[in-house]
Amino acid sequence: MPTKFSVKPATKKFAFKCKKCAFCCTIEKIVLYPFDIMNICSHLNIPTSEFLDNYASFLFDDNGILRCSLRTNPICKFNKKTCTIYEARPVRCRTFPVGRYFEDGKTIYLLPDKGCTGFESGKKQTIKEWIDQIPNELNEMAEEWNNFLGRLKKSNLPFKDQLFVMFFRKIFYDFDNELVQGELPEFSKLDTRQKMQALYEIADKYFSNFDKIKTGFEKLSKKQ
Repeated sequence: MPTKFSVKPATKKFAFKCKKCAFCCTIEKIVLYPFDIMNICSHLNIPTSEFLDNYASFLFDDNGILRCSLRTNPICKFNKKTCTIYEARPVRCRTFPVGRYFEDGKTIYLLPDKGCTGFESGKKQTIKEWIDQIPNELNEMAEEWNNFLGRLKKSNLPFKDQLFVMFFRKIFYDFDNELVQGELPEFSKLDTRQKMQALYEIADKYFSNFDKIKTGFEKLSKKQ
């Protein structure tokens, strides 16, 4: 059964201590930030293509934008009685049991209604206190990503257009490719924050000229 979450204020107090029950490893749609993929691939020393082929799945969000998530059916593939990528685990895993999403500049927080044995154990703390335990850089990059998506949603870009989807995937999820490497040969030498900024710049370049690029691709396809 899908896990149910309820919206809660940032001041909501709850008691929680991880019991390593793996409940969080079965939650549907552990949506990944691009920098989550960077951190996991670096930790495992694998290219993004291998990660996407073996551990990820894709879906379109309510706005039609391509999103990447961990495969968790029936359980996350990185769960081998313990988390094998714990040091590089995604932000969504770090925030558990708190869920969150960003809407119109506001952060909406959620807690699961039931299911995890970690509730009612450990010290009480507010949702904000729990989120503040996450490294600042990760929270800042999460906010920057959601600000970028917010700007994208206000554009008139055709998110489900096959060509747009290809560019979006290559830029933000499979960045070990000729497009990103061609735009920035030094990409692999940058730190995670710098890589994200570089990807935003590449996306702005391609998406701001998307109509022209699409027309060029269509003309090229007709000639072949």
